[in-house]
Amino acid sequence: MNEGRQMTGWGRTGWSTARLAGAALAAGLAGCATNELEAADCATTRGTLSTDIPRDLGNGNVATRLVEAGGTYFGSERTEVTHCASGAWVRLTDLAFSGPGEALADRRAATELLISHAATLAPGDVPVYLAEQAVMNNIDYRAGRTGGETCGCRVFYPESAGDMNEGTI
Repeated sequence: MNEGRQMTGWGRTGWSTARLAGAALAAGLAGCATNELEAADCATTRGTLSTDIPRDLGNGNVATRLVEAGGTYFGSERTEVTHCASGAWVRLTDLAFSGPGEALADRRAATELLISHAATLAPGDVPVYLAEQAVMNNIDYRAGRTGGETCGCRVFYPESAGDMNEGTI
């Protein structure tokens, strides 16, 4: 990893994604009210934000697809990868629209390739790797640390609450 680079966590998507982060966390946790939790319980829709069923990437990492209708790009699809023990996450913009049906940026293949490669890394290296690769591959991203467990982490890694202090990495 590149120790010389300071990771602020805001990427190139700016402040508008901060709203998405809060909405995604609220939506994800809202679907996690029971102890008998299944991955399908995490799929939610709140207003213009939808979260898909999370998938276990292994090594304590979970990926969740977030779809926002409207907003900065008239809509976007993002994949959020969370390291459950630390709460560190990276949200990669897979697809952004500049208008109805007009793709502004389609990075789905690139983000999926990065995520599949990241699954082979040591657990704690995944968020930093994805943020660095997003910069190198011109993929909009945001990185941070959740203030609580995500729904996907509660499903796949309930024992790894970790020291989750909200903020950026």
